[in-house]
Amino acid sequence: MDKTVTAVLTDGSLIDTDVVSWTLKDPAALTKEGGRTEATGKLVDDDREVTATFIASNKETTSSITELTVGDKALENFESGKTYYRVSLPYTGTIPSVGAQTTGYQVTVQQASADNGYQASVFLSDQKGDLVQTYLIQFVKEAPALKRLEVVVEGKETATEDQALTYRVIGSYEDGSQTEFSASDIHLEAKSSDGGHLEVNGQNLLLYTKGRVILTPRIDNQTEKTESVTTEVVIKENKVSKKILKLHPVSVSTDIKQQPNLPKEVGAEFDKGLPRKVSVTWDKVDEKELGHYHSFTLKGHVEGTDIEAQATVTVEGLQVAEEISLTVPKGESVQLPANVRAYHSNGTTIYKDVVWIRFQPTLVKLKESMKSMVV
Repeated sequence: MDKTVTAVLTDGSLIDTDVVSWTLKDPAALTKEGGRTEATGKLVDDDREVTATFIASNKETTSSITELTVGDKALENFESGKTYYRVSLPYTGTIPSVGAQTTGYQVTVQQASADNGYQASVFLSDQKGDLVQTYLIQFVKEAPALKRLEVVVEGKETATEDQALTYRVIGSYEDGSQTEFSASDIHLEAKSSDGGHLEVNGQNLLLYTKGRVILTPRIDNQTEKTESVTTEVVIKENKVSKKILKLHPVSVSTDIKQQPNLPKEVGAEFDKGLPRKVSVTWDKVDEKELGHYHSFTLKGHVEGTDIEAQATVTVEGLQVAEEISLTVPKGESVQLPANVRAYHSNGTTIYKDVVWIRFQPTLVKLKESMKSMVV
């Protein structure tokens, strides 16, 4: 049995040290060919012990390594000529033990720990104790996962229609840390079963209609590891009377001789509270106004105010498309363009796809027997 072994220090360096004695776990196992047993050796001038595996054999062995093991599994994509590996671990995962399956080598393993930067080292030595190969396995812990998302609404206890309340979304991670997400990072879902209505505007909640609203925060690419905690906002009725100060004008466009699609609501500003949409009734459109390209103003009426709503209606469309003239030699096929220029009533020029319809070409007598086709 070997009296000298290679020891691995916590800094990863190697030293040779003597073994005073070996204690075999199963001495009888070494009485037959291929038998093996674990052994414990006591170091000279040291209370620490080393472990080894002894194999009984009278045959000449060819040294080889078949795999490295991480925990109870073989290391994926192991190649004997590749000596460095990175293994990812969940943030809360424990560092697994590392081993090696070899023939003819003595194996010494320095397990990964915080002291060596979570890097395991596997040292292969020949039967003489000379170091032959070193394999390094670097364990990399993943960043702590986001465990929880929660909405905090400032002043929700007194939430009332026409208020704007500030909200924050707090994220909690596996390591106990927290972060506050900006509005651009969060999708805030608002649902109500009794008609309550609010709108998310940046970092504010605009409370429009009384009722109970459930808020659920989410982020892009959210996994099942992250819990979205719901928050309820109970909006009370605002009984303060208010009057409309301004109606926002609207603009719509329509094709010639086509009735415009007018909105059923317009924006309104009040002397108190938030701007909001109100129902509007529009005057009837005069058919003459739709007979040519131009813009005209239409009036609308909102209940509870003498202020008139205004809609600017623009009658527009394509007026004409360019004419295409092609001249081709006799006997050759005509290659027609896939799109043509079209001229809009607003003065712009655009290209439009065209579907050509086959018709009998007009033949014109030209010099050198050329055929001219006009499309």
